[in-house]
Amino acid sequence: MTAGELFKRATFRFGLGTLLVAVTLLALLIGWLRRPELVHLESRTFGDPDYDITVTERKRVGNISTVCVNHKKGFSVGSAMFVAKALCKIAKARHAEYFVMLEEHEAPDGTRLMQVGFTNVKNADIKREFGSQFSKLDDRGEPRRYSSKHDLEDFFAVAPAYEARP
Repeated sequence: MTAGELFKRATFRFGLGTLLVAVTLLALLIGWLRRPELVHLESRTFGDPDYDITVTERKRVGNISTVCVNHKKGFSVGSAMFVAKALCKIAKARHAEYFVMLEEHEAPDGTRLMQVGFTNVKNADIKREFGSQFSKLDDRGEPRRYSSKHDLEDFFAVAPAYEARP
């Protein structure tokens, strides 16, 4: 093999390697830019000093979100409505119409951790939609119930107390 042929072969390999690195970096950048922004909602943005609740979507895997609820103070009904508002916002961010509580437990620090499933199929089969590890029944032995983002948005539209204040 002549020196010229070696040079051509080395140039081609170097060029191809550079191209592969560039394509890989571009793919990583596009993935980072398309990474979903997780939802975070704090009750204090709603201006009610009787409540101190934070709802944070920690991660998304497929059509399931891990959600953390830190409830420091507030009445049970209003607190539940605030969590429903936050789940509605997560559904909107995920472009999903329905959501369902799949799992819930208390973390060692006292926060509530929830696995919430999101779908556009009304009354979707739990196991088929979210995985065989989830039961069709909740912890009380009752069928899981889906909530509708659209119905909740209608409710919150006539309940201005649940809209954030500047």
